[in-house]
Amino acid sequence: MKKYIQRLSALIMFLCGTLLSLEAAEYTGLTLVEGPFYIHNNHSGSEYLYASGDFVYGNGNYTPLNGTDDGYMWNIWTDGSYYYLENVGTGLFMNTQTWGDSFEMYGAYHNSLNAKTWTGSGTRFYAFTLPDYTTGNRTVGETVTTKIFEQRAEWGNRPLHNGYDTGNFNASSTTNKVYFTSNDFGWGTENWVFVKTAQTPATPPTAINVSVARESIGVGSTTEAVAVVSPNEASSSVTW
Repeated sequence: MKKYIQRLSALIMFLCGTLLSLEAAEYTGLTLVEGPFYIHNNHSGSEYLYASGDFVYGNGNYTPLNGTDDGYMWNIWTDGSYYYLENVGTGLFMNTQTWGDSFEMYGAYHNSLNAKTWTGSGTRFYAFTLPDYTTGNRTVGETVTTKIFEQRAEWGNRPLHNGYDTGNFNASSTTNKVYFTSNDFGWGTENWVFVKTAQTPATPPTAINVSVARESIGVGSTTEAVAVVSPNEASSSVTW
């Protein structure tokens, strides 16, 4: 039995190390801070952010589904200097690299928000500041309201607004684009409410997951179950 316990302890240590190394390798340089959250606009309170295709949109009339609608849920990562926002359902990150729909209005440029796969390079396009966000272990339903500032080199440090002030918001539309602009319209459209969801802890879908299969070995006259590590995209849970 002592020999079995030693083997089991070694296996548990191996499993923990494997899980940590696999996730760290997926998003090199980033640490998961907190999540997931729903994110809705402070002015248009039913407008929730989600990622689809190459863009982040705001659904103008959405009701959250208590943690089961992962396309509307976001994880917060950090590299120690900036924050990085990952969509749980798609694994895409908010990104400001490609602005093909840039337009000028009220003396300022407006640019939409992209959604892209994490590459580990060009990180300024993925980087944001959340000035009113504080790290914490929030309970389900707890909120924090903050602006989201982009950090790209050109036209950097502008807050994200919904499309209300640019005429690109429709309360009944599911595909409202959201925009970065230096204009302060005074409606509170630059404030975003992060709502902690029922799903905890966060489980990024793009991380390499580990499944555990049951395999029996004989220990004296007793047969015990041990875990065997194998890559599996369908599950990140460990079941004994």
